[in-house]
Amino acid sequence: MTLGRWAGGRSLWLTASSVVLTTAALYLWWWLPFDGPWAPINEPRYVQMHELLTIIGGATALFGIQPRLDWVELQSPRPLAALGTLAAGLIVALFAFLPLLVRWLWSVTDLYVAFMPAGSVFTDPRLLADLAPPGYFVAFGCNIVAVLALACLTTALVGRTFGPVSSILWFAALLVAQGHLGWNVLASVSGEGVPLAPSESDVAIATGALVVCLFAYYRSAAGARSVVG
Repeated sequence: MTLGRWAGGRSLWLTASSVVLTTAALYLWWWLPFDGPWAPINEPRYVQMHELLTIIGGATALFGIQPRLDWVELQSPRPLAALGTLAAGLIVALFAFLPLLVRWLWSVTDLYVAFMPAGSVFTDPRLLADLAPPGYFVAFGCNIVAVLALACLTTALVGRTFGPVSSILWFAALLVAQGHLGWNVLASVSGEGVPLAPSESDVAIATGALVVCLFAYYRSAAGARSVVG
């Protein structure tokens, strides 16, 4: 009954659609990287599509679980806030896991080759173990967890309208910090370097950010705002 009451005030169809569409997009364009002005041209910090697409998809999914009416959320019993916080945590974990899932799908079938340019090194399934080891996706999963967790914190602080969207700004800040400020924390790709696995500090940062941000998310009732001036 409590679960039904919680789900009734949210756009869960948007969350479910985001999971499906993000998975499909990752399967098709997981391999594509690009650089930009967030890093020096001689030491580019390449953006991976499995970062960008997953963060956008995760932000959309988080938006889908936001309450539609603040006053209803504020007057609801705390178990509903706990359910919302649990849902947010599961979304962050799921989207951090999606790139690894798609990497596994690539190893199951070579259908993805039909969507890649001729001559790409990824068209040879035998090279995947060397070019894209699973630890690589676990490392970037820490980025996804940290960015989406900060989006939950922003939701708690400024409300549900801007909160999930802020994940793009947090990701941009991470790129600039790694590209121009030399911030050697969380996963990054400069030049031809490939992170093979996350460090213990990266896991600790991502986990700590998630715990702190979800606590704030819970305390704010998913960023609900009182209508009393």
